[in-house]
Amino acid sequence: MATTRNTQRPAAPPSTVNAVPHEKVAERAYDIWQASGRPNGCDWDNWFQAERELSTSPFALRTPPH
Repeated sequence: MATTRNTQRPAAPPSTVNAVPHEKVAERAYDIWQASGRPNGCDWDNWFQAERELSTSPFALRTPPH
């Protein structure tokens, strides 16, 4: 009797209602990069820092008035 492997990938975490838009994370990561002197090789660190900051900020998802 042959055994089969379970090749299913784990389910992705459910998206949250308060997910920060990609564009806002990209803008904040760029600002962090600029403020730290534009070093090479810190792109992931800057991205994750931006995500952390924006996901904990009560103002991150607000759109500015026109």
